[in-house]
Amino acid sequence: MDGERTFGQRIRHILGLTGILYAFVWRARPPSPRSTPPGQASSTGPSTPVADPQRDQRERELKKLLEEVDHPVHFTYALASTMNYPTASIWRDLRTYCMYDEAKHLLGQTLQTEEELAERENSSDGKKSLLISQQDIYTIYAFLCDHYYTTEKDRRDFTYELKLSLYTCFPDLVPGRSNNA
Repeated sequence: MDGERTFGQRIRHILGLTGILYAFVWRARPPSPRSTPPGQASSTGPSTPVADPQRDQRERELKKLLEEVDHPVHFTYALASTMNYPTASIWRDLRTYCMYDEAKHLLGQTLQTEEELAERENSSDGKKSLLISQQDIYTIYAFLCDHYYTTEKDRRDFTYELKLSLYTCFPDLVPGRSNNA
């Protein structure tokens, strides 16, 4: 395999696994901070975020979660302590269509049949979504490590780029970055 194809394949794998993990991180995120409820105008001008200790705690947990992306068991353990849901969905839209398509491709490579993949994909009002389980995280990591990233260095490089990709999706979760800025 030539270097360009390997690089392109790695980028598609990063996009796909980013999509899989994105679904869970997005679902675990706390709602945006607001000083006034949605749909109500503030009489004092532009709103400023209200301090919310529970939101701050959740953001700290999510930052720790993203740091565990290099090991699927650690990641899913941190995920379980952050959220109570065994599944999440990624929606195909303008922001996520590449991740969605590659996540669907990766999932399709690890499921037993095309029917299983079809059962996971839903369409509502013309928008597609893909249901992903925490078990899929293990299966996809194992598939990628068995077939593409077989050395420790390859896995380390791949998961480092995966972490960077997730930070691109969630820049407010980059370690050391203040959420108040």
